[in-house]
Amino acid sequence: MKVGDIVEHINGSMAIVTDVQMMYSGNPYSPVGRVEIDWLRAAPRWWRRGLKIDATSIRRVVSHAKR
Repeated sequence: MKVGDIVEHINGSMAIVTDVQMMYSGNPYSPVGRVEIDWLRAAPRWWRRGLKIDATSIRRVVSHAKR
């Protein structure tokens, strides 16, 4: 998962990834830990800008950004 990818959250909403935080910073083989996203449609009520969500709450990557 990289910045610019379009993902589907477990609640069914689509979002674009704006920041990725690795689980073990400094380790090049670290899995993704948390991601910051911007919703493509209406955001859920619990959402606030700058909130990083756990990568396990992402159902799937819908579209990969050009690398």
